[in-house]
Amino acid sequence: MVGNLTNFYSLTESSSHKDRATEFLDGAVLDDFMIDRLIAMGLVPPVKALEDRLADEESSEWLLFVYETARDTPHFDLSWDQALDPEAAQNLMTNVERVFSQEITPDEFSRNMNQAMDL
Repeated sequence: MVGNLTNFYSLTESSSHKDRATEFLDGAVLDDFMIDRLIAMGLVPPVKALEDRLADEESSEWLLFVYETARDTPHFDLSWDQALDPEAAQNLMTNVERVFSQEITPDEFSRNMNQAMDL
């Protein structure tokens, strides 16, 4: 599966602040208040065991579909712009826009992205 997570946050393995980041996520982002707010907005929080809470919502069929699909997938990749460093991601978004507006060809898109990624 490829996609973007609700309220995507990431932390590098080499971070010297993992404990603080985890504490922030647990206490400020993934607490019950925020989980309920995300669900009320029609989003599926990245939290386990939400089936009962999602089932009570007006759009429960959709929310449960999204939740179960993400839960059961054997592999999840982020969209390209989310997986790249900020400079390369901006290059990607700019070149996607340019190829769809026919300012550049698909071959030029590929060449531009290879240069941006130093390939």
